[in-house]
Amino acid sequence: MSLVLVYLIGKELVLLNRLLFAVHPLLGYGFLLCTGLFVVWFILLPLLKIITLPKFPGPAKQSSEESLVMQKRLKLFAKNPYLKEQAFVVDPAKSVQDNYAEAIRLLDLKLSEIKETYLVRTFISVSVSQNGFIDAIIVFSAGVNLVREIFVLFHGRSSIRDLLIIGRHLYYSIAISGSEVIEQGSEELFSKLSTDGIKNIPLLGKLVSSAVDGFISAILLSRVALLTANYCNVTRIEKDKDLYPTGKAILETARHLTRQPVAKTREAILSLDDIKSAANWVANPMLFVFGRTRDFVVDKGEVIGSHGKGLLQRLFKKR
Repeated sequence: MSLVLVYLIGKELVLLNRLLFAVHPLLGYGFLLCTGLFVVWFILLPLLKIITLPKFPGPAKQSSEESLVMQKRLKLFAKNPYLKEQAFVVDPAKSVQDNYAEAIRLLDLKLSEIKETYLVRTFISVSVSQNGFIDAIIVFSAGVNLVREIFVLFHGRSSIRDLLIIGRHLYYSIAISGSEVIEQGSEELFSKLSTDGIKNIPLLGKLVSSAVDGFISAILLSRVALLTANYCNVTRIEKDKDLYPTGKAILETARHLTRQPVAKTREAILSLDDIKSAANWVANPMLFVFGRTRDFVVDKGEVIGSHGKGLLQRLFKKR
């Protein structure tokens, strides 16, 4: 699957670059330059930022070590810039568990904002994009920066081993578009957006399809967000897979955090007053053009001569 994914993304890159070179060589070179700068700025530099963060204690695998993990994390939380802004201090009168729970409560509020920001951006960006290579770059860069934001929020990163696990899931997140949770989410969104027979109109069906692509990418990104957040929140696990989010949790997170842009998109599509015109365009483009010309010329007939006005009025009197 990994080699197939690399091949497909590479193929999209080559096709897009050939198209731009065919238009003008400068466009092709400019695209390659912009792509390289984008990769450096939005992928490589965030990765470097992640690596330079202090190591964050991972979840314990034995119950006897759980309290020690909380204590180590509380020491980092005492230096956490965000928690300092929230006036959080470790209260000696409270237990380790209570202090830790209070810190996580404050961090979760900011964590929800971060996840919503990146999921909404990805939904919109991929919906607008019409190229598989660009989609992959958007999802991958958003995932890297999302992980960076979460680690910065908790003021620490995972171990290199766990970081590689998160990176592997980020990579695989681009390749799981055929999974059950993705199909369920995309079908649900499509059913919401394609009411009133919109999906039967090719022009608007394309709009709906683009919105579904954006929602699928948001689902993929929510998988990475939940995995990273679980690493920072959870204090005890029996095995590494306990950190993996369930399909239901992934779908619910994406659905909840993108509910506003999805609702606005649906409202915008359904409120288009040119749905009938779009159908006419698809059925007969020239008839659509002549119909629009009739509406304009007959209403604004004073701008042409009387002979021309009478001829056009007779021509367009009846279709």
